[in-house]
Amino acid sequence: MAKKLNESLCNTYEKDGQRIQISASIGIALGQAETESFEKLYEKADEALYEVKREQKNGYKIYEGQSRV
Repeated sequence: MAKKLNESLCNTYEKDGQRIQISASIGIALGQAETESFEKLYEKADEALYEVKREQKNGYKIYEGQSRV
């Protein structure tokens, strides 16, 4: 699902004769709503986001507990 979303966001558009390239980096955190707060999940997703930006840009990274996918 993340790959499909990323592919749909990343495109080149033309406006007023100028080419505009759009890309996206996505950080994802998975967890149990009963055991993890929104803030903690957001923090993990943010960490995954910055990791993908450091590695490749224009991609996605999933953070799950101590292991990253």
